[in-house]
Order: sequence, then C-alpha cells, then structure tokens
Amino acid sequence: METPSSVRDMSEFASSDEDGMDWEEVVPSSYGQDGNTGLQDTLEIDVPGQQPIEITLPTAKSKEQAKKTQARARTLEWRAQQVVRLESHKLHTVCLLSSAWIRNKWINDPLLHARLMSMTPMPIQNSFLMIHKKFQPDPVQRGRLFQAAVGRLTKWWHENFEVHPNGHITSKTFNEALREPQADDNIREPLRGPKSLMKHALAWYGSRDTSALLFTALCRALGVPARLVVSLQSVPWRRSVERTDGPDQSASKKDPKGKGKARAVENGGQESSASDTLDTGKTKPAPKSVTKLKGSKRKSIKSRSATPKHFSLTAEEISPTMWTEVFSRADMRWLPVDPIRNIVNQRQKLEPHPQDKANRMVYVVAFEEDGFARDVTFRYAKAFGGVTVKSRPGGKLRTDGWWESVMSMVTRPYRLKRDDIEDEEFVIKQVTEGMPTSMTGFKDHPVYVLERHIRQTEVIHPKREVGKFRGESVYHRSNVLALKSSENWMRVGRRVREGHQPLKMVKARATTVHRRRALEMAQAETGEESLQGLYSEAQTELFIPDPVIDGKIPKNDFGNIDLYVPSMLPRGAVHVPHKGTAKIARELKIDYAEAVTGFEFRKGHGIPILTGVVVAEEHEELLLDAYWESVHDAEEKERLKRTERVIQRWTKLIHGLRIRKRMQEQY
Repeated sequence: METPSSVRDMSEFASSDEDGMDWEEVVPSSYGQDGNTGLQDTLEIDVPGQQPIEITLPTAKSKEQAKKTQARARTLEWRAQQVVRLESHKLHTVCLLSSAWIRNKWINDPLLHARLMSMTPMPIQNSFLMIHKKFQPDPVQRGRLFQAAVGRLTKWWHENFEVHPNGHITSKTFNEALREPQADDNIREPLRGPKSLMKHALAWYGSRDTSALLFTALCRALGVPARLVVSLQSVPWRRSVERTDGPDQSASKKDPKGKGKARAVENGGQESSASDTLDTGKTKPAPKSVTKLKGSKRKSIKSRSATPKHFSLTAEEISPTMWTEVFSRADMRWLPVDPIRNIVNQRQKLEPHPQDKANRMVYVVAFEEDGFARDVTFRYAKAFGGVTVKSRPGGKLRTDGWWESVMSMVTRPYRLKRDDIEDEEFVIKQVTEGMPTSMTGFKDHPVYVLERHIRQTEVIHPKREVGKFRGESVYHRSNVLALKSSENWMRVGRRVREGHQPLKMVKARATTVHRRRALEMAQAETGEESLQGLYSEAQTELFIPDPVIDGKIPKNDFGNIDLYVPSMLPRGAVHVPHKGTAKIARELKIDYAEAVTGFEFRKGHGIPILTGVVVAEEHEELLLDAYWESVHDAEEKERLKRTERVIQRWTKLIHGLRIRKRMQEQY
C-alpha cells in the first residue's frame, strides 16, 4: 500500500532536525483578559491536497442553551399530549353517554317487555299488583312490601340468568386504549337492537351489562318506575392513573434485612400478609381483633406495601358498571338494585374497590323510561368531593362547565316532585360527608378547606373553625370569599364603599410596562414592595356614573367613557355600538364619548377596546339616521367599484380574445 505524497511530505518535515530552527513565542492578545484561552469554537486544519477538516468544540454556554431548548421542547410536547388526553376523555365520555342513551331506548321495546313478562312467574307479578292503597293504606307497610317484592324478583333473576365473566364494558388507561387489541382481550358482546336482547333473554345467558339491561326492561314491564344506571368508563385524562396502574414498585423491592414478607397494618392493629390474597380469589380468614385495654399505648408499624403485589377480586367483589334503580312510591325514594350479585338497597356495595383498575367511578348517569337522565354520582361515591370530583377535568372549583353542558342535553326540561326530593338527598349527603383523611383530599374540596389551600385572591371570613386536621384549622368552603382590587371591581361595574378597609394586602402586580416602571420607581423611593388592597363583594356597591346634563357626556381623563357593563351607562345617555359612529358624531357636532368596553394586552401594553359611542338620548335618532345613510352610501360606492372592476375584467378578456383571433387568422 503506497503512502500519499502529502502525508509522506509531512512525515519527512516532522522528522527533520528542529534544533536549528528559531521559534518565536507568541502570546494571544485575548489570553487572560476574559478567561478565554483564545480557542475558537470551530477549528479548521488545512491539509495540502485534501479537503479542510472542521472540528467543532462545544462550549458550556452552548450546552446550557441546548438543555434549555430540550426542556422547552419537552414542556411543549407534554402540554400537547395533555390536550390530546383531555379532549379524548371528553369525546369518549360523550360517546359512552350516547351509547347508554340508545340502549335505554332499546329496553323500552314492547315485544321485549312481553317476552320478559311471559318468562316471569305469576306469584312475582302478583306481589307487585298487591301493593296498592286499596289493600295497604299504610305507606310504611307498602314500602316494606315493595322492597320485599323487589328482593324476590332480584333473587329469581340472579338464580336463573347466567352471567358471562367477559364481554362487559371495562375501563382502560390512555396508553392501553391506543394499543392494538391483543388476542387475549375480552371479546365484546355485540348488541345491535332489541332483538339481540331478546335472544339473550331466551337463552338466559349474557354479560353483566346485558343482565342489567334485561332486568331494567323487566321492571318497566311490571309497571315499576325503573332507571338504567350506567357508570361511564371513559379513558382517564390524568397521567397519574398510568403510573398507578402498574405493579407496585415498593412491593418488588426486597427488604435489606432479607425479610421478604410485606406487612400492612390495618385500623384495628391487625397485620395481614401479602400472600393472604391469592390469584384464585380465595382469601384467608382475618385474624381476630385484639381487645385493647384503656390507657394502653398503641404501637404503629409502618407498612412496607399497602397494596399486595398480586391483587385480585372475587366475582362477588367486582362492582358492576350497569345496574338498576327502582322507585318506591310509598317511600318517595330510589332503591339501587344489582341483579348480578343479588343486592337490593345497598348503595355502598356498588362503588368499585380502589384497587379495581377495570372499573372507575367518575360519571354515574341514571336514564329514565322517557329518555331523560340525571347525574347520580353523589349517591354512590363515598368521597365525592375529596376523590371522585378530582377525576373530572378541571375539578370541582375550576370546571369549565363542559359536563354540565353535556348533561343539559339529556336533562328533563321541567321538574318533578321526586327530582326535588332527590336533590335534597344529594345536598344532605354533601353536607354530612366526612372530612378527608389526607392533605391532598382537602385541596379543592367542595365542603372543607384549609387556610394553606386558598388562593392569593381569597380569604376566609369569618374564621369559624369546624375541626382540626394535623393541628391545622378546618373551615367551611362557604366562608371563603373571592377578593378583587378596586380596579378589578370597576371592571365589573362596582366600586369600593367609602370607609371600608381591605381584607387582605398582597403584592401589587404589573400587567403593563408603564405600571411595572411605576412600581419599580415607588420601590426605589421607599425601599419596600408596593402592596395593593383586596376587597370582597360585600364591601362594594354598584357604580353609578354622573348623569348627562345639557347633552354633555361625562368623560374620563382620556376623553372616553368606561362602559364595561351596561349598568355603567349614565342616566340620559344611549350606547350606539356601531363602528364609525364617532366620525359621524364629530361631523354633526354632537357631544359624544367613545365607549371603552374592555382591554386587550399585547407585548406589555394595554390597548382599550372601543365599541361605538355614547351620546345623549335626544341625539340618538339623528346619529342613527346619519349612520345608516353613510352605510347606504358606502354600500353604493362599493357596488359601483365592483361593477367597474367587472367591466374592466370583461373588457380585458374581450380584447384578449380579439387579439388571439387576429393572430390565428394572420399566422
């Protein structure tokens, strides 16, 4: 292999005698001035006969900038994924609600009712017919008879209808929903209409959802007011659900001392092993509770794993996603019925187990026979304010109202007496709901609040303590007042009353460049941060501007008028919200003031939004006549311009055709 000439020349040059050469030491001028060694980020080495070699040396500044760019890209990607998750959750919820509404319509089929009635024993049918005022005038006795009849009907259905273990609707995480269906996934039971339900009724076989649908149809066929209750298993939108669905990481870690058993301490001082719950669903009998003597100290042992590594539920412990509610006319209340597990009027058993990841109770909707529905999550969720409501987008206090708008499409437009009674039940349950047992449970709780969780623009007044949690005072959410500054209250047409002191002082915020400079100058003079007072709505009153006198409109320092809400319109004035009325009023020499209806902020500057003008009432007709006349003239001018443009285009086209024809004839 021959050596290139250029490399051979360089090697000969390097091997030559260097002792006879005089080398001059040169110190770069930039060395030692700013800590830089004089090396550039990019070095170019020229080799004779070859292309130059470029070497890029990354600096600390470029590395830091690259890290910031990557972090910014990750943040944008996370936000985009969060928007996708949120919109997917909403869309999936609406689709499940529509599917449940269609199935509720199917179970009203008269042929299906007739088929189910023909399969029901006559003694059970007669037990419902005997519940009448003629036979039982006492409402309490009628209520007991009704509940007993429902119990017999549920037991008969539970003994005869065989439930398939798979095929019902289950909950999946966002990542699981994106994956392709595997071969071992549950096969969904196809239901295409009332005929499909009738086939399952004749076969006495179906999934959990099919059993609930047919049982609700049977109750309606017997003349019992029945609702189809559906727990919508929409895909979760929170990322924390993805993390908690995996195997328990703490359980997989081995004890450094070599003890492999993980113990969990229960409330009664009991210790249970992780091996107590087997994959087969069998559970070992719990040990007997130890009776503690008065005054004895309770020893607490920290659990290494609160959740067993291999967790499974038996068939009786799995809560359904569809069940039935029957209305007791004697008691004026709805009774929940689970025909799959033969449970009547035991709503606490319908909430899924916390470790059951295939069933999440977030939205529970009850569909009546007429197609209208109600949100009854309050009835079945034990900790609705502390846990359940936080699984919904936005939470209880920051909701954008999307779920209320969706439910308004299926809510009955008029009220019934039983609806009012049910609302009272929900209110009582909300008030009597126990305090949360964790610090995060208090955050955004609809009933209770800690002072550490209130916002900067909120205050607890009056401070009436209702309990203690870890040494901190607990207050009612109704005692939390929303505060605003005097400027923000003016934005909604209210002003602070004279003599009222602010309930809270916070650091002044600057939304514009001029405001920020003013605060900086004030801080430089006084040496302290500028504070602004916040007031509650009770400390404000409706802002009433000065009236119009002799046709003169009251103006502010900028020559216009603040009109954020209609109540800020002066007495004797009218608002003309049309564009271009200011120029017309100026030509007519009418006193006016441009209406400022809001502000928009761009690049640190507040730009007022001007919407028409405010003039005196006696000038309204004159101004409107002139305005509509100007609009008519502008439309006529625009029509003439458009006609002229059309004629010009046609003329150009005709000239072009004539030239084309002449060219074709000549050549």
